[in-house]
Amino acid sequence: MDEKKEKYNYEYDGNERLNCIKDNDQKIVQSFTYNHTSQSIQDIYLNNSLTISASKQCPEGYTSSPAYIHYPVEEGLIFSSISQEDADNKARLKFQDEAVRLADEQCGCIPYGIYDFEPIFSDNPRSRYDLYTFSGYYEQEKIYIQYLALSWVEVGSNDYYWYNEGVIIGKIQGTMLPSFIKYVEFIDDRATKNGGHGNSWIFWIDTSGFLHVKIKNPNVDRMPEVGEVMTFSFEIDLENSVY
Repeated sequence: MDEKKEKYNYEYDGNERLNCIKDNDQKIVQSFTYNHTSQSIQDIYLNNSLTISASKQCPEGYTSSPAYIHYPVEEGLIFSSISQEDADNKARLKFQDEAVRLADEQCGCIPYGIYDFEPIFSDNPRSRYDLYTFSGYYEQEKIYIQYLALSWVEVGSNDYYWYNEGVIIGKIQGTMLPSFIKYVEFIDDRATKNGGHGNSWIFWIDTSGFLHVKIKNPNVDRMPEVGEVMTFSFEIDLENSVY
């Protein structure tokens, strides 16, 4: 148990009235006297179990990673003669500094901000799609790429790249780049003619920030039609990234 977390012992007199509160060393923390037998017994409130969330204090342009640590506080460590809320608030105040100290020890600081992606359109010789909208942002340890809408504009000449090596459709703009390549598989919700699943797509960002995509096990009967727009949403972990 944390050395700052103390359990209190409560002693009562022969009339079952609270006589004193002692700490772990049997030292009296607070005592109570009753001058009249008609005096009502004072209510004592003990803190409920609670969790304090704290994050690392980082310089401008950086954020705590992970975003928070959660510091548990056991019930019954702090008492109040005012109210339950007062006991809980006292417990938060007592252990807040300890939670912040642990956050500073256990969390790191990583760049924070919005990272744009430069689209690469269908004039790219290794792409057979036209890019309608393409946006992405980096938050905490992940990059989120949203609303990747593609429309079919060319058939035939570049099938080898699309199904094998993949095509480049965008490039991350910013200094946060992966230190290794991670592949993400995404299955769209397009129903096939016989009721099966849609196409399986493979996305990855290379260490230079280029976004690649290729089709895995395509269903030829349900390839995108000319002008059809598709939307994808996925994330790529950037743990151990280079800045």
